[in-house]
Amino acid sequence: MLITNPPNSLRSLLIAYNTTLSILLDKHAPVITKFSSCKSKSNPWFTCTLRAFKSTVRRAENIWKRTHYAINWSLFKSLRYRYHNLILAFKKQYYSNLISSSSDNPRRLWQTINKLLHSSPLPTCTSDQVVPHQQQFLNHEQISHQTCIVGLVKYLSSYTGRISD
Repeated sequence: MLITNPPNSLRSLLIAYNTTLSILLDKHAPVITKFSSCKSKSNPWFTCTLRAFKSTVRRAENIWKRTHYAINWSLFKSLRYRYHNLILAFKKQYYSNLISSSSDNPRRLWQTINKLLHSSPLPTCTSDQVVPHQQQFLNHEQISHQTCIVGLVKYLSSYTGRISD
């Protein structure tokens, strides 16, 4: 319409031009709406609030890099410090909620702890782990408790190096 039958007035020419461009854009580059989630799969404690605050800290950092003023450096440092404390608080809250939600079920609690520590499950307890000369003095129930304790001690001792590092 714009080329085959051009309008005479400026206003109608502008309307025809906008209409033609809108039709072409809708045809060749349609608007696509995508919804994004603020949840991170690798860091589920990293929320939209932290993402927004991180953006604020980065903005303050860019302003300081651009100007090199002491006041901008001070603002950036204080925002960075608050951001770091927010991260620690959100992590603490997330992991506390995760552990407390499974505290009523010991099996689920241990699974959660193993998942957080990226470790293998607890070892199974067998009666052959008991020292042979003690086995004659213990009944079956005492053997299973003792072997479980021995297995748990071995399991937890494998983490002492990781925890202290």
